[in-house]
Amino acid sequence: MTGGVARPRARSVQGRGQRTGALGSGVEPALGGATPSTAEVPTDEGDFAQHEAAAASFAFLIHDVARQFRQIFDQRVRALGVTRPQWRALLNIARREGITQSELADLLEVERISLCRMVDRLSDVSLVERRADPHDRRVWRLHLTPKARAIVAQLNEIGAGVEGEAMWALTAAEQTMLRETLDRIRVQLELQRREIAPL
Repeated sequence: MTGGVARPRARSVQGRGQRTGALGSGVEPALGGATPSTAEVPTDEGDFAQHEAAAASFAFLIHDVARQFRQIFDQRVRALGVTRPQWRALLNIARREGITQSELADLLEVERISLCRMVDRLSDVSLVERRADPHDRRVWRLHLTPKARAIVAQLNEIGAGVEGEAMWALTAAEQTMLRETLDRIRVQLELQRREIAPL
């Protein structure tokens, strides 16, 4: 998938890759383009400006695809009676059972007081339980209730459907390449983030 977005091509149902993945798989959707290993290194000011513009377009494209995923997902989960902040919290707790409130706030990029109020509401409707940390009674750890697990199962099913429809035009090999490329980019960005993080 190098050299920009691949041109659509006719393909039989049997020729397509198996629809895989589910919401919460850890893979963010994006479009193809030059991978870090094949991208040209800028050699002068003009090349550098062009390279920066391409990078900005790629970042925007990833953001826009993710935005559309969220919007479609939101439309389909309304019947479950959970808001976007709530389903994001439930899915993150499901992935990291026993996570602390402060850790969840950091993952969701919300203020801790806002997260506390959200957990209060989820607790009031018997979706989340707060349990004291056995080693530090000042720390609360979050766990899903059986009722919440049933909702998370439905969220994952809906997410798998949205992802499957989005990946419909890609073969299994193309899906694998896309996931591997995005994972490499994610690792690189994480390394950069840690380098500039304050001590």
